[in-house]
Amino acid sequence: MNRRMLVLSACAAVCLVGCGKPPARDQTAAAAAATESGGCGVTLVRTDAMDAPEKHAWNLFMVVNHPAQDIKKARGEADCSKALGAPGTTSVWETWRLARTEVFLSNGAEPPAWEDTSLESAVLGKTPDPIPSPHNPPPPPPAGAMGIELDVAPGQGVFAGRGGIGETHMNKATYQFVKANCLWSFDGLSRYSKAVVDGRKPPITLPPESQEVKAVWVKFTPADLQAGRARTYYTAVAAGATYGLVSFHILTKDVPNWFWATFHHKDNPKNLDETTSTYPTPAPVKGTVWDNYVLGGIQTDFTTPHGKPTKLSDHYIEFEFTNSSCITCHAAAHGHPEPARSANGKLARDPRGGILAAGEGPLQTEGLGVPDPAAFERNGAIYFVQTDFLWSIPFRAREEQAPPPARCNF
Repeated sequence: MNRRMLVLSACAAVCLVGCGKPPARDQTAAAAAATESGGCGVTLVRTDAMDAPEKHAWNLFMVVNHPAQDIKKARGEADCSKALGAPGTTSVWETWRLARTEVFLSNGAEPPAWEDTSLESAVLGKTPDPIPSPHNPPPPPPAGAMGIELDVAPGQGVFAGRGGIGETHMNKATYQFVKANCLWSFDGLSRYSKAVVDGRKPPITLPPESQEVKAVWVKFTPADLQAGRARTYYTAVAAGATYGLVSFHILTKDVPNWFWATFHHKDNPKNLDETTSTYPTPAPVKGTVWDNYVLGGIQTDFTTPHGKPTKLSDHYIEFEFTNSSCITCHAAAHGHPEPARSANGKLARDPRGGILAAGEGPLQTEGLGVPDPAAFERNGAIYFVQTDFLWSIPFRAREEQAPPPARCNF
């Protein structure tokens, strides 16, 4: 059983780096551009995202779940002296920056350098900030869930309150982009959106190395622990309680509309439209705690080649709207140059956490398939500025309590 302590450690990470060797110098330019060093024996080939998506998903799985080095020594990097699934280790993605507390600060200020570990990190059992989110409803355990208890008491637990998808972690490439472009605050997003509409800035486009991981946990009862029900889960210990990783999404910018993969524990309900993966479980995964997790689905485009809308969701992460599409939903993530304000001057958000335009309602897009480009425009011009599929920016950004750095006044 894997265990890690999350009580006070800070979290963040790096793109696709690790301990693997770089591509050989004599590779062709095309091959070199398509290949990233995944680390610790795993080579990520960017073209696999489209050519061999299940293989790519499992390679990403092994890279982000590999044991991490001590965060104060090398934040977000793999420790190749330890094997995948080694007990007592922390996965690489857990040492990436936590969006809720390490990227989007409560005062809207610029977050510190990537290597900084001074901010509070993921503390399982702490209620997320009360921001509206489509992931709000606290999901009850499914029938026959072996007694696993979801911690949903008011004001407690990773599912309590709002925004309760558990954790969203950004890797270094994602974080550095947000930081470099002053997108860490609601005001910064609005300023950037205005610059896009005015033609002074390009659209928000993250680099190909960008990644995010969304994770959801359940809390085990004392009876569960005594019965050994946590043994097949990757676990975390916080505030004296043991939590099991139920499911998680991996998002990567390997393709322009991102590569989407979701994994869940084998005992959890299958996702809608989930099919049995045809790709064999990789050898490094077999016999480890990660062998208890299955690939729940992949998404690379809005529709199939026949024009049928694609779907991807997870029983827990998209609870109560599982008949949905990650890529379509995230395509609606946006900012606006003139956000609406309430009578007290506070910025207004739409029910999903996005930005309300002054004098208008929320951006309206369909739940499946290709978004309507007209929803983003007024009179043929850009009106809502897409945040390159990242809801974490409009969801988590706060208002600035002090003037931003001079470089952010574009």
